[in-house]
Formats: sequence, structure tokens, C-alpha cells
Amino acid sequence: IYLFDALSGKPVGDGKPLAHKIEIVEIALDQGGQLNERKIAFIDKNRDLYISPVRKFGKEQISIKIGSMVHTLAWNDVSNILCGIQDNRFTVWYYPNVAFVDKELLPKTISEKDGSEYSKSPQIISFVGNKVTIRKSDGCLVHTNISSYPAILHDYSSTAKWNDALRLCRFVK
Repeated sequence: IYLFDALSGKPVGDGKPLAHKIEIVEIALDQGGQLNERKIAFIDKNRDLYISPVRKFGKEQISIKIGSMVHTLAWNDVSNILCGIQDNRFTVWYYPNVAFVDKELLPKTISEKDGSEYSKSPQIISFVGNKVTIRKSDGCLVHTNISSYPAILHDYSSTAKWNDALRLCRFVK
């Protein structure tokens, strides 16, 4: 995967491509947050989901597997929340970047619910705010909502409103 800056046309990072040993079938780029913290998520032919930092300099590209049997995925429009349909479950990774810090914390940041209503090969069309739009294999659009609290927490932490973030955590428990 080659990544370029849309404004300048220059390669992102050190210009080396993101390499993966297996064919990649779907790619999604994180559009929210700071530029140097953005991630790219991709699904390979085995339906394994990996995330990797977009910007890298002088070190080997790190791709971390965070899911398996993932059919489709999408990033949130404003925060780095990732959703996907994984083995007939609608899965939301509220903070997938935690996999780069401590992979054991990743399961604590995941929310799952039954996704059998989405049929055999669904496709996530959009993930705006806390609303996800999914196209079923018959063409019908299905809408589902996720909790709005993690997006609010992302906003508080990015603007250093720590007292508000702590108050929200205590409220939600």
C-alpha cells in the first residue's frame, strides 16, 4: 500500500510502501484526530483485520492483527473509532490504537452485538457520529447506533478537558 499526502502529492512518512504477505481486499483510512496519529486498517484475503500507523520514519512498519473473519469495516468520521462486521457480530473498536500500547487492553475497548440480521455479505456504507449504515446483500440499508459516550470521551481527551472526561467516566461507570 502506497500512501501519499493529498495536498502535496509527496509520499507519507519515509515513502516506503506498507507491505503485507497476503493479498489485501479492503482498506480504510482513519480520518479523525491528529495527522501523526492516524491509522490505516485493512482486511486481507484470510479476512483478518490489521491496523498500522500511517506515518513511520526509519523503523519497520508495524501491523497488528485486531480481528478475524471481518467482512467489512469503516472508521468514524471524526474520531478514531473503528467498526466492522466480524463473524456475524457487529463489532466496534472504541480505541483500536490501544493495541500498540498493550494488546491485552484491546478486548476491554470492544463492543459487540449480534449481526445475523445483516445477512451473508453486508457492506458498511458510512459511520457518521454514532450512526452506522450497512447495506445488506439484497440492497436494503440498515441503520444501527452505537454509544455516543466513547466519541465524547475522545473529544474531551483530544482537547485536554480532563475534568470533563473524568466526570463522564464516573457518570457512565
